[in-house]
Amino acid sequence: MALELDELVWDSFNSKHISKHGLTQEEITQACINQLEVLATKLGRLLLVGKTDTGKIVSVVLAPKGVGKYYPVTARPTSQKERKMLNEKNK
Repeated sequence: MALELDELVWDSFNSKHISKHGLTQEEITQACINQLEVLATKLGRLLLVGKTDTGKIVSVVLAPKGVGKYYPVTARPTSQKERKMLNEKNK
């Protein structure tokens, strides 16, 4: 599933939260542009796995806020389990 994303909604909470995981807003934006996988999760949210321009692979949980508009709930480096899933899907 490819995600059509026009806007990410940032506030002080999600900006601060992702920085605790060692990521920046710019890296999250890059990962959302360079999507590798998008999966539906609980509560109508999406799990997007993408790559930054420097090659980091990150996982971003997005909450829909309208057509093409998403709130990044959290983001972190992609887990080994998620990387394994990506590798298996891309074989």
